Amino acid sequence: MFMHEEILPRVIFSPGKLALNLAEGLQRLGAEVTLFTPGPVPTRVRNVTADLSYFERELAGREDSYLDLLKKHPLTFITLARQVQSEVVAGALAAANRGEVDVVHIYTNEEDVALPFVQFCSRPVVLTHHDPFNFLVKYKNVFPKYKDLNWISLSLAQRRGMPQDTNWAGNVYHGLDEAEFEPNFEPKERYLAYLGRIIEPKGVHLAIAAVKQWNAAVRPEQRYQLKIAGKHYAGRKDQYWHERIEPELGGEVEYVGFVKTVAEKQAFLGEAQALLVPSVFEEPFGL
Repeated sequence: MFMHEEILPRVIFSPGKLALNLAEGLQRLGAEVTLFTPGPVPTRVRNVTADLSYFERELAGREDSYLDLLKKHPLTFITLARQVQSEVVAGALAAANRGEVDVVHIYTNEEDVALPFVQFCSRPVVLTHHDPFNFLVKYKNVFPKYKDLNWISLSLAQRRGMPQDTNWAGNVYHGLDEAEFEPNFEPKERYLAYLGRIIEPKGVHLAIAAVKQWNAAVRPEQRYQLKIAGKHYAGRKDQYWHERIEPELGGEVEYVGFVKTVAEKQAFLGEAQALLVPSVFEEPFGL
């Protein structure tokens, strides 16, 4: 994953958060952990980063930040990021072959580039994928080829996207640091919450329709407001936002923007009567 401290707080990037939680959790349990990432990240574990000098030279020439380039020229960003990610994977596998680590754990959201090279590692390699294995064309055309590697699913539902004879090393559900969030059993507001990416597979339009249908059928004091928090995309991907979501905003449906901090998420989720997850695809429930 292209993890960098300049990007993480400003985008929806659950895999990055989960990787940090996992690394620090393992260290608290006594494991010696090294986290290989493209750029520096806020972590207490040893962090090995890639050479970003050429990437940053390109950014300087364009007078862009990492996030600027991602927004304005996503294909260019992805091309440069994957070059760096290949170097990160190579560094981790080389460290294993030198005997510096006992096990390599690869998150394959972007590092599917690692799959052909796992066979050259002398130490065990396990792999976790955050999305459904059949969610994108590029996933469907590569993951089944490597079904014999050591896979860790994040839910039993996620396994349905891989061949039946896939080598599952285990199933490990994602978790959160329980100290970060507290349950609120007496919310003072009357709204339902949606938190996540605003894309069609996540079914935000269904949440809107459900709330409006409910409100039309009940007494005023029984009605709910729907509050939507998350990121919508620019360019072609923004069509869903402009045609299906934005025209519905106002009154009983409110877009609150991108909720960044833990405190903001605590307040947003804690005051909601319920969290809606109206996904219309094989949701693996990564986080």
